[in-house]
Amino acid sequence: MADEPVLIKKYGNRRLYDTSNSRYISLEQLADIIKQGRRVRVVESPGGRDITRQVLAQVILESQARLELLPVELLHLVIRAQGTLEQAPLAAFLEAATGRFLEAGATWARQFAELFGIGGASPVGDTEGQPPADDELRRRLERLVDSLSRWSH
Repeated sequence: MADEPVLIKKYGNRRLYDTSNSRYISLEQLADIIKQGRRVRVVESPGGRDITRQVLAQVILESQARLELLPVELLHLVIRAQGTLEQAPLAAFLEAATGRFLEAGATWARQFAELFGIGGASPVGDTEGQPPADDELRRRLERLVDSLSRWSH
């Protein structure tokens, strides 16, 4: 993942321009950039006003599958909190919850990799180039299930 976000310019004609690849892109192509693990920054052109939130919300709203990820109650809460004293704490809560979710995902990925010997040396010393035996896979899967059940309680 690159540290610098991909700069996207949105023109008055509503077209999006990917400055890193010097080409116009669709909202779906913008979503693909994000799915690849890259961050984006969207600015109005001309003017340079940051409109990243609005454009990312548009990406979500234009895909039924992505929209299904947002619980209706959360959407109600966001609408109710706008312009009230609850807005800042809600934004802080959502940011913190997102951080915790990302940390948990990284932990799960690391544990999965360790259990199944992906991306490095196997924790149980499988011989190089040979897949682990069925019993070893079963033990690793049991450890994963145990680890996940402890995390969920």
